[in-house]
Amino acid sequence: LSLGANVLNLAVVGAWGGGAIYAGLRSVLGEHSRGSLFAAVLASYLSVLLAAGVFCGEFALSVGTVPFD
Repeated sequence: LSLGANVLNLAVVGAWGGGAIYAGLRSVLGEHSRGSLFAAVLASYLSVLLAAGVFCGEFALSVGTVPFD
């Protein structure tokens, strides 16, 4: 069960979310190197925050399902 949550957070939300953010920013900022660099930096930062937010939501939904010893 924990492997599925890790795959969801790291592979799906982190990679695909970061790729989607990068593609969106790149189309807005243009194809030049400075816009591409800024889009990559911002997308990588936001993908980590997005994955952490999804984890917090999963953790909030799982409270009380398994006793925490």
